[in-house]
Amino acid sequence: MVEWLTGIASGCLLLALVGYLLFLAVFENGEAPTLVLAPESVTQTAGRFHMRFTLTNQGDSAAAEVRVKARSPEEPSPAGEVVFDYVPAGSTRRGTLVFAGDPAVLRIALEVVSYREP
Repeated sequence: MVEWLTGIASGCLLLALVGYLLFLAVFENGEAPTLVLAPESVTQTAGRFHMRFTLTNQGDSAAAEVRVKARSPEEPSPAGEVVFDYVPAGSTRRGTLVFAGDPAVLRIALEVVSYREP
């Protein structure tokens, strides 16, 4: 009798899992990730400025190989870059960029320049 109950419970769990996966496949909207950058703090260590920031994916889709670049209006080339391997939907990642000068004086701005759909 225990074998029958175990078999029925396992079958119900399997059907529920298959149903959930089918639901996700049918109703997944496929929208792009919503990546939001927020600077946290700037600290000076050994003559270098460490700019900490958070990257939050507020969307329903994951992003891979997310490139965050720091740019200064005075310099055409990027001042720094961080690459996040994987940023799941609804998650937050932290990063730090290191500069020789004060990011506030250099007017450094952060931006997401690219990502890949996993």
